Amino acid sequence: MRRWIAFLVPFAVVVLLGTAVVGWNRGWVGDTARGEPVFTTFEDLDSGVRAVRISGMAHYSVVVEQHAPGNLFHTPKTYYLFGLFPPYDTASRMISVLVRTTREPEDLVSFELMTIEGRLSRPALDKVPFDTEVILGKRSDYYFAEDMLLLEPWTVEEGLDPRVKPQQEPE
Repeated sequence: MRRWIAFLVPFAVVVLLGTAVVGWNRGWVGDTARGEPVFTTFEDLDSGVRAVRISGMAHYSVVVEQHAPGNLFHTPKTYYLFGLFPPYDTASRMISVLVRTTREPEDLVSFELMTIEGRLSRPALDKVPFDTEVILGKRSDYYFAEDMLLLEPWTVEEGLDPRVKPQQEPE
């Protein structure tokens, strides 16, 4: 057995370190240590801030559905992608914040005011494939902004955050 210890200990260390590095890069570790979200507005959005709290209006007129197959480590999931716009903005079509969530939008609802806490990042191909913008464009006239950000929610609340100014509401 002593002959194997010289092999098993370094092997176990390499496997554990490799798993930690892969987990950190894939975001598995980052989700558990997400920190306190920073309240922000659409004008102040910055991809350098990882955890945000933002209020806006979800446009459900076009929702892209993604099916992630399950495997040994994950159960199958369905993700819904839709645009988030400034509060009470129903006319914009340029998506600067794309939400990717497992929360299914309600049927027969086109717009919803919501406050989201979540992880903000640049879109990656494994989460937002190239054809997502094409699908949105074919189904309606939505398109991605050049500096679009991806928001993956931890919590979704109905309505606006109290810090959003009430004078933004249309008369």
